[in-house]
Amino acid sequence: GPGGACSTSVGAAAAASAAGGGEGDIVKDVSKLSVSELPFAFLQPLGVLRALLLHRDWRSASALFDALEGADPVSYAPIRDALCDVIDWMITAAYEPISPMSMLLRKKGISKAAPHATAAATAAAAAAPDGLSTALSISVADADAADLDEPALSTLVQAQTPAQAVRAALPLVSHLGLHLAARPVLHAKLCRLCIAALTDEPDKRTAYAVDTLTELALLPALTVSKTNPGIVHELWKLLELMPYTARYRLYGVLHERLNDGSVPELALARAITADETKRMMRRLSKENTKHYGRHLGKISHSNPSIVFDTILSQIQAYDNLIVPVVDMMKYLTPMSFDCLTFMVLSHLSSPSKSRLKEDGLNVSLWMQSLSSFCGNLYKKYPLIELVGLLQYITNTLKSGMSLQLLVLRDLVTKMAGIDMLEDLSADQLEAQAGGETLRNCVTDLLGIARNTKKSSARLKEALVKQGLVAPLCILIARQRSACVFLNDSQHLKQLGELYDRCQQTLEQLQLFLSQTMSPAEYAEAMPTVGELCATHGLEPEVAFFITRPAIAVQQQEVEAVEKARKVKADKAKAAEKAAEKAADKAADKAADE
Repeated sequence: GPGGACSTSVGAAAAASAAGGGEGDIVKDVSKLSVSELPFAFLQPLGVLRALLLHRDWRSASALFDALEGADPVSYAPIRDALCDVIDWMITAAYEPISPMSMLLRKKGISKAAPHATAAATAAAAAAPDGLSTALSISVADADAADLDEPALSTLVQAQTPAQAVRAALPLVSHLGLHLAARPVLHAKLCRLCIAALTDEPDKRTAYAVDTLTELALLPALTVSKTNPGIVHELWKLLELMPYTARYRLYGVLHERLNDGSVPELALARAITADETKRMMRRLSKENTKHYGRHLGKISHSNPSIVFDTILSQIQAYDNLIVPVVDMMKYLTPMSFDCLTFMVLSHLSSPSKSRLKEDGLNVSLWMQSLSSFCGNLYKKYPLIELVGLLQYITNTLKSGMSLQLLVLRDLVTKMAGIDMLEDLSADQLEAQAGGETLRNCVTDLLGIARNTKKSSARLKEALVKQGLVAPLCILIARQRSACVFLNDSQHLKQLGELYDRCQQTLEQLQLFLSQTMSPAEYAEAMPTVGELCATHGLEPEVAFFITRPAIAVQQQEVEAVEKARKVKADKAKAAEKAAEKAADKAADKAADE
């Protein structure tokens, strides 16, 4: 094939040039030179690869890429630029209708004529190097006859739609990888094309191409690029179209690559970012949160996972940093907040950390600090997505782990201002019989219920939207009954604390739901007492406690059904009596006649 012949000729040319006379001095000193300083005789494979890319002969170029496996030819600037030029040429026709300029002109009623196929072909031929036959370039008019998703074509074509552009550019962008950072404009174009492809109800191939493109190039390129809020904004517009599970998977893959250290550019970016973050944390105090908040916003643009990994590690060791760190996060972007949530989940679910102290009785300090940080963070910035954290708590309860209830308790305490006090005085107990204002005046001694309207509504919205109201209550109630029997601990004190924690969290959650949801909403989201006992195996007293706010509504529904049934029966009886009377009158009339 052309790829095999090409690689063979490249190897022969390189061997001949290395063994040729007159260059012995160069051969001896070649190990001391960098790639950019090497004579062209030693870069013939790279030169041939660049020429193939300029000719848009992708089949031969792909074969040569495979022959150079183990090296990184795209790190050579001429090859990187040639590959970027080819990708830019491929997506030009698909990008033109969705470019900001075209959208602005359409908004103002000005039509911008699309370039004709022959004009595009002429421009492509003019941009080709000398000696390139125009027969190698397929015209745009013939693009519909070609399969744009087949990377084995000997030549490349211009895609006409965003979905085609994403699928056709995937093989080339996968070779480009993080070196896309050298072309910020091309980076933004690919982000916009992916957004347009996902917006138009994509098929499985297009969704896979967008996901792979983001994993291999868009996110790694952001990591090694300089601070660029525009690119961050464009990339977040793409990421927010994906479900949170897909986003967290992308963050996790990139974070593993950063920690792996196998890619020099990523290892360097990780080291620089971690060093800047540590120096910032050493100087942080309550007085300079505004200054370092701006600095945190800048360094978290490109590499948020490493920044927050370092910050969370220090918070777990020094809990006095929680308030200053939360205060200085006011300048973070939505993408940084999303990555922060992923890193919090990563630290909470870490299997290498013990969630209990060495005595086996009390919760570890790192767990308490991280839980308190979550409560403070989501109260101050309620727009952060809560779904991932709530789903994690639900999944851990399904697995029989009740220690993560500490996180849920801190969330409800901070975001809703509802705290369950353990030791109440006689006056506080009497105040519990009063209204909400009296209870808050007596029990809210620390003022945690202030400024909780937005955060409380946000927490309720997240629970209702994901359908976690009933599952959380049921799982906590089941864990309350089973924690004593399923726990392997021999300490009676720990078992008692586990039971009390489940009971207090259940009461706290039920109180929060009853205050933020109307009785009709509560009744719609919660099963009936019979279903809780028969289907979910809850104790009757717990089932009545959970459904208490909805019992009145459920009773009204039962009464309405009975009333409708009674009305229907009365109407049927009345109709039956009317029919009997009509039959009697007809019989009497017939007898008279």
